[in-house]
Amino acid sequence: MNRPLYQRIQYDIIRRIQSGELAEGDLVPSEKDLSLQYGVSRITAKNALNGLVERGLLSRYRGKGTFVRTSPEAKRRRTFPTGDNKTIAVILPAMKTKNDQRLLDGLEKYCTEAHYNILVRITRESQDEEARAIEQFRETGVDGFIIFPVERENYNDGILRLSLDRVPLVLVTFDDADLEGIPHIRQQEDEISRLAVELLSEQLHGRFDPRRITVPIHYKRALEEV
Repeated sequence: MNRPLYQRIQYDIIRRIQSGELAEGDLVPSEKDLSLQYGVSRITAKNALNGLVERGLLSRYRGKGTFVRTSPEAKRRRTFPTGDNKTIAVILPAMKTKNDQRLLDGLEKYCTEAHYNILVRITRESQDEEARAIEQFRETGVDGFIIFPVERENYNDGILRLSLDRVPLVLVTFDDADLEGIPHIRQQEDEISRLAVELLSEQLHGRFDPRRITVPIHYKRALEEV
């Protein structure tokens, strides 16, 4: 999967913690070791570690190094159930603006915190490519979808089929189409990402109440209001 190098380092460290390879209190590789292992600059390695420190997963001590940390504060920040390494497909129409980038960054962040693997497809505003992506992800056997549909008068049959087949699904819509019963979101971009993962997680764990959100959202308009 294509992801920024610092996120790849973070993902691998989190995976090692989840697998038990790195336990609470263990020393994690240094910036120098990470830069050599991943072929990146020490600044990139430092940013990766700092990001995990900010999430409460690691602790840094001057002169000693960086260690795995599990704190009550970090646990409280998880507002949705953990994902047991489920795989989530994220389908986006474009990656042109800073808002698009922030949304994807937020989705990756919250999926990682929920222990979800994430697969991303950019459809380049092609409804045909969107339909192919849905079909291919279904053949792969993903556990759920977060889809930003291509702007069209009608949604493609693949999205409707996901709903009919009761596949865990969250849509962030571009228009006012009637999609009652499928979760929709309207918040600031970080909240869009967090709620998308939270709503999908509730479906994956059989906890979603379809009456919770029934009004379609226009996420671009929501972002413009920020």
